[in-house]
Amino acid sequence: MPSVKNVTPNIFHYLLSAQMKFRLSISLVLLFFISTVTVASEKTVKLQINNKISATASYIKGETSKPAVLIIHGFLSTHNHATVKNLNLAITDEGYSTLAPTLALGIDQRNQTLPCEAIHTHTMQSDVKEIEQWVNWLLSQGHKNIILLGHSFGSLHMLAYLKKNNRAIGYAIATSLIDLEHAIGTQKVNSQLNQARQAIKANDNSLQEYKISYCKKFVSTPRSFTSYAEWNKEKILNLLSNISTPVHIVMGSSDARMDKNWPTTLRKHGSELSIINGANHFFSNEFEFELHDKVLEILNKQ
Repeated sequence: MPSVKNVTPNIFHYLLSAQMKFRLSISLVLLFFISTVTVASEKTVKLQINNKISATASYIKGETSKPAVLIIHGFLSTHNHATVKNLNLAITDEGYSTLAPTLALGIDQRNQTLPCEAIHTHTMQSDVKEIEQWVNWLLSQGHKNIILLGHSFGSLHMLAYLKKNNRAIGYAIATSLIDLEHAIGTQKVNSQLNQARQAIKANDNSLQEYKISYCKKFVSTPRSFTSYAEWNKEKILNLLSNISTPVHIVMGSSDARMDKNWPTTLRKHGSELSIINGANHFFSNEFEFELHDKVLEILNKQ
């Protein structure tokens, strides 16, 4: 017959295991319930861009009293990028309607990140036109007040749109506003731009290899490359100084994709700026929650 000394630990172990299993079961049920609610409320929207190409977006309808937030992803990415997707969910949890499209970039119903080495014929102008179509879609759904939210190159796309048209846009938030010159150097950018512009003048639309942003081998037409690479710091600062739509910029202090003086320069030109200390370009790990809190703080003031 086993002694009390041996039985007690076994009983304790059994009870502890049972308690852990119960908690795990409850957690799984709650996780399933939350996931089901999120999926049920999310709608995939399809938009015809032109005769050959359509684009898709994630649409979650929130409270009608709050603005709708149009979220623009980074360069060649999709709306399913972790930084963008998690930010989207955090915003909808606060009752905001969100529309997060994946820019087509010349590909019908694109749903994957486009490699740098792929053939790029899309332009900033075609991207901006697409954003305009998504803004019009939101308006057609009854959203009269729209806030633009961009991440990385998506913040640049957002500014390019505001330069052309700010109809129905009450506010804009630019996170990790990209610094193209820092990635490969101002001299290299200007050299490539000169070559691309000369090719355009000569009606040479052949594919070339360029460097832009994080892409060390960006295969594109001269017109495609120029449309993006011409957005240097001077052009960004000039735009921020002249557009009527208020823009709040959120940056990470450890963002390796920008010049260390870039935030100071932005602030000197009158931009409203928030810095999250220690955060990188994607606000990874614990800084993701700080990004969510900051964006929600900005949204709740509108």
